[in-house]
Amino acid sequence: MNINNNEINNLVTSILANQDSHDLWDKRAKWLLNPYDIDITRDYSLACKQNNIIQILPQLDEYIINLNNFTLTKWQNSNFLNSLVNLTYALINLNDYEVAVIFLQDLLKELPDDIFLNYEYGFVSLLTGKYSQAVNFFEKVLNQEKSFDTVLNLIIGNIYLFNMDKLTIYLNLLKELALNPDEKTELANVNKITLRLQEYTNLKNIKNYRDWLYILYGNILLVDFKLDKAKFNEYEPNLVEILTHIYILKRFFEALNISLELFEYFDDDSHILAQLFALIFELPVEKVSTEIKNAKCMLIVSNPHKIKEVYHNYTKINNNQIIYFYSLPFSSALPIIPAIVNCITDKLNLPFAQIGYGTKEYNDLMIKAKDMINNIETDCDSALKIQQLIEYYELRQPNLILENQDVFKDYVQYHGELKYLITVN
Repeated sequence: MNINNNEINNLVTSILANQDSHDLWDKRAKWLLNPYDIDITRDYSLACKQNNIIQILPQLDEYIINLNNFTLTKWQNSNFLNSLVNLTYALINLNDYEVAVIFLQDLLKELPDDIFLNYEYGFVSLLTGKYSQAVNFFEKVLNQEKSFDTVLNLIIGNIYLFNMDKLTIYLNLLKELALNPDEKTELANVNKITLRLQEYTNLKNIKNYRDWLYILYGNILLVDFKLDKAKFNEYEPNLVEILTHIYILKRFFEALNISLELFEYFDDDSHILAQLFALIFELPVEKVSTEIKNAKCMLIVSNPHKIKEVYHNYTKINNNQIIYFYSLPFSSALPIIPAIVNCITDKLNLPFAQIGYGTKEYNDLMIKAKDMINNIETDCDSALKIQQLIEYYELRQPNLILENQDVFKDYVQYHGELKYLITVN
């Protein structure tokens, strides 16, 4: 399993989305504490079925059958072990790492040299912020077998640990192992990450999420909530904040000589947001379509979770497209990483989400926005934020990934691992 092919489906997210069903949530909590109890496992499996969480049901059913034949020697029973391994893999693929770690620890007591179990434990450790532990497991795997995925994950772990000596060793090894086009693309990605990482002298110099987004993805973060941690969980910006963010981006683009000709909106939820961009930038706006366009444009996405459903429908639309997300989640994987992120929050509530385009409420909103722009342009706080952004990214501009010249070639997948990387002070 490759960290850059992390599953989009997330069992825990599915359960959280169904928290109105307290029965489901309670039964998962009980199963987490008693994963080898046959009755609790049956109850949890039934709750998953009733709430249409079907991805894990075949592995749960197989596990229950073998768990039913419980004996003190179950760990010597190959059928039981196989069912537990299959269930563990299913849990990892669905990002339910809490239970997966329990099973991995117990399986490795019985099978300490199993290459696949050690790899999966390294993978889970990597995705849950235990980077030193992840590196130890992957090194154990590497001693048994040299594989591209293992070395790639060792590189990622050592990037997070800022271990430049080991990075050099593993990058050279990865170069030898990269044979097919996908592997060579991955090699190019980690080389770019390492190049950006080298701009910092040590781990302590990487102070915030803006630093990490730049290092890992070469993108731009406009707003950092480091002084207001609650907004990382849920953010409801008012119209003044939204207009200010757009104005800051306009001035920032002007300073870095980044030009646009058109805005496109991703869906109806993004339409009004795109109209506000068009108002401040004084550019036209269109809905994204399958028509090939030559104009330099920016695709506006307000809710990145929806991009999972139709990502492949527009990946060949515009080779000069800059992708903008108003928000980027901490904990959800996405098929791409945008070039520009307004803010990081797991839940975004835009104030005009229920307003329809062309309605009286929409027209009133746009009139109100026009009246606000002059005040925003003369606001001293906005001017300071613009200057800070320019100073930060001007030196980093050569290694930014903005204009997408080859249909998302440089846009790697976003994993939502930021919450493990730093402690926000």
